[in-house]
Amino acid sequence: MKLVIRTLALLCLVAGIAAAQPRAPEIFGHVGRFRLAGDEGSLGSGASLGGAVTVPIPVWPKWAIDVDVVSARTEHEGRDNEFWNRRRTLLVPALVRRWSFTDRAIFFAGGGLGVRFDSTQQRYCVFAAPANQCQLVNASDSARDGSLGLRMGVVINPVSRLLVRGGVFTSWTHVLPDAGIRIGIGLRIQ
Repeated sequence: MKLVIRTLALLCLVAGIAAAQPRAPEIFGHVGRFRLAGDEGSLGSGASLGGAVTVPIPVWPKWAIDVDVVSARTEHEGRDNEFWNRRRTLLVPALVRRWSFTDRAIFFAGGGLGVRFDSTQQRYCVFAAPANQCQLVNASDSARDGSLGLRMGVVINPVSRLLVRGGVFTSWTHVLPDAGIRIGIGLRIQ
């Protein structure tokens, strides 16, 4: 009896893996939480907004190109009216592998090389001689760096063309990666 159950389970698993993948593009909008990292450690976390477009590769039905954009902002206030805030945006196209175990749920995982955009504004205290008084200095900066992004998650198709997508992502520019979690809603374009 155990052999029959194991054989049936194996056949169901193989059938699920071999199940037909979606052949139409999908678009998503998502919200989540994003922890920003720098070369000296964590830079804080903030709410994230973004979107993604997933386009199946016709000659490789289990693979797709997934172009993802996510953006978040962090703020820090210090003493003596000091502050800084940073807006980080990631644009990471990725090659993703998709597994469909049912006709309503698709798991995905993949990665790719992308670009990280940073914009920083800050006000900090500079002590000036002779009275050693604090003078506030305003500064702003922007940067663009390459990034390695990885992502994985699940897309659920509850009704018709409506999609719900949840997942996690990381992006490496420094030793400590940016990381986040998100959930979104989307449509399959037919």
